Amino acid sequence: MKPRAVLWWFSGVAIAGLLTASTIYPEVQQGVILTVAVALFGMAAGRLLSFAIEHSQEHYPVVFLVFECVFGSLMLCVYSSSAV
Repeated sequence: MKPRAVLWWFSGVAIAGLLTASTIYPEVQQGVILTVAVALFGMAAGRLLSFAIEHSQEHYPVVFLVFECVFGSLMLCVYSSSAV
């Protein structure tokens, strides 16, 4: 397993913790949603850079790239619809 894959799982645990905390503390929810969206898009950008450097033929990175883009977009939709 490459170090980047391990770091992704740690990021996933941190994101889950942030989203859970935002349900307990609603005053931070907007910031958490925006932070998670930016983090997901950042992970997707890193994955694209990795594709450009390594030219990987595996399909799992593409699945994660799509996942990150879709859920990052959903987070931005939630953020824009609930922004005050």
